[in-house]
Amino acid sequence: MKSTSTLLISSALLMVACSNDIKVPQGIIEKFEANYPEVENVEWEKEDGFYEAEWKEEGLEKEVKFAFDGSIIETTEEMAVEAIPRNIMDYLETQHPGKEIKEAEKLFNSEGIQIEIELEDEKGKETNILFTEAGKFIQQDLD
Repeated sequence: MKSTSTLLISSALLMVACSNDIKVPQGIIEKFEANYPEVENVEWEKEDGFYEAEWKEEGLEKEVKFAFDGSIIETTEEMAVEAIPRNIMDYLETQHPGKEIKEAEKLFNSEGIQIEIELEDEKGKETNILFTEAGKFIQQDLD
């Protein structure tokens, strides 16, 4: 009985934390709670084909994307610039000199572990670059 009450209370708290009045299915909330039991202050978004939970942990943003069936599609962890591997920093310095690192994230998905870097030039033009965890270049997209 006590665990049921705790589950109902934490589920209610998660629903209150939902942004934009999103109704997150109970099965997805339960899956989130099972995988991230200590997380509080979650914001939810509904995108095309998935639900996304966002929160901060130790000052860094984290996200998890759930398919409508409750399966986890991808998790994302913000990285401090200091945590970017040296070989990636070397690539950025030689291939994109003068561009500022706006954001760095570690992605966990069906492709494995990847690192995504968002750069911005002096005109505000953004470039997203994707690497393997080992630092091998995968692709570059311009926004």
